Amino acid sequence: MRTFKFRGWHQTAKEMVYDENFGDVLRWYREGQPLEIMQYTGLKDRNGKEIYEGDVTRGGAYLHQIVWMDDKANYGAKVIRGEGVLVRNLTFPLRYVDALEVIGNIYENTDLLEANT
Repeated sequence: MRTFKFRGWHQTAKEMVYDENFGDVLRWYREGQPLEIMQYTGLKDRNGKEIYEGDVTRGGAYLHQIVWMDDKANYGAKVIRGEGVLVRNLTFPLRYVDALEVIGNIYENTDLLEANT
């Protein structure tokens, strides 16, 4: 059974907050805390680290942002940096998590989102 967990980027404090008890982050959001909510995908990377929406992962020579794909009703890895222009913005379902490693997230590691030059 899938575990439902959330984390949130607190926009004022500039820090990531996590559920200590189920739904903490959602409750804080409803109470008016300025949070960007991210859900746990239910998957772990090759090192056993939990993968959340908004995480940045490395797989081979590519960096990916973990996103929700509405058209597939599933999480995916969107290529954000890597070799070759043709692969940028390609999004694929999270099937190969054993090849991915979480190296940051889109809020605390904005430098990872910068395009290759």
